[in-house]
Amino acid sequence: YESATLLVLLGRKRASGAWRVLRFNRSRAEGETLPAVEEPEEYDAAGAHARIAALSTRETPLTYSFGAVALLGAVRFLEGYYLLFVTRLEPVGIIAGHSVFRVDDTAMVSIKAGGFSSAARARPSPCVGDAAASAP
Repeated sequence: YESATLLVLLGRKRASGAWRVLRFNRSRAEGETLPAVEEPEEYDAAGAHARIAALSTRETPLTYSFGAVALLGAVRFLEGYYLLFVTRLEPVGIIAGHSVFRVDDTAMVSIKAGGFSSAARARPSPCVGDAAASAP
């Protein structure tokens, strides 16, 4: 979810079904440190969406941006921080009882207002709930 001043990630633990919230302050996206706050609370699905609604304001409403299967990490370039996501994957095998996946699509998102790289806008991503159900 994103607004002009805030980028919010909802993540789900597959084993417990608990949801977590990670917030990025877009107004501080060019500093030396990553402007991230991980909320300590765990939510059920309804609680997570209620938290998103609580973070949304009339002046800067949060809108759904895209779904992802995994957050690979963050990198800092000259223009600020970027997040790299896996947006689509495919199972390709099993090794010692563990599933092995191939990454089919990724997205790079700037934490600065404006958000997506041009590559991410070109390909639609699955809904977070649907992608999380198929994730490892």
